[in-house]
Amino acid sequence: KDVTTDTSAYFTSPTAATTTGVVAAVNGVVTLNGAKVATITGLTINIAGGMSAVPVVGSNSYSDIAEGRVRVTGQLTALFEDLTYFDLFDDETEFAIAAAFTTASTAAADFVSFVLPRVKLGSADIDDGEKNLSQTLSFTALYNSAGGAGTSSEQSTLVIQDSQA
Repeated sequence: KDVTTDTSAYFTSPTAATTTGVVAAVNGVVTLNGAKVATITGLTINIAGGMSAVPVVGSNSYSDIAEGRVRVTGQLTALFEDLTYFDLFDDETEFAIAAAFTTASTAAADFVSFVLPRVKLGSADIDDGEKNLSQTLSFTALYNSAGGAGTSSEQSTLVIQDSQA
């Protein structure tokens, strides 16, 4: 097909833009081990697929891509109130993180939620600059082998739920 002389319309019936709202932290909640926390200032989740490939002689592409172990890590920042988070780190205590964010403050609002049923802290640093005391906590999500049917959590490392999916 010669695109320089073709005059037909490319999009004859394009899909309408979504009208779904944008999720916001102000409409959200974060829980640690099931207890609401109102001091969280940031949550970052990183997912590394662990894919690897070996180049072969005489080809510009890989012959195969091997699936490795998926690693889920992240960082939690929070205002410093007491030693709760530091104690979780110091005692090497595993706990759950659940975060849900909605598009509005109504009961039927669309939402996205992230649940890490088993995490362990790797660091607990306190920033005592000229502002509110804050702490940065790095974590690694672990596979929750105790979850599944008949339990309160999934048998997974990370569970993502989107009401629009």
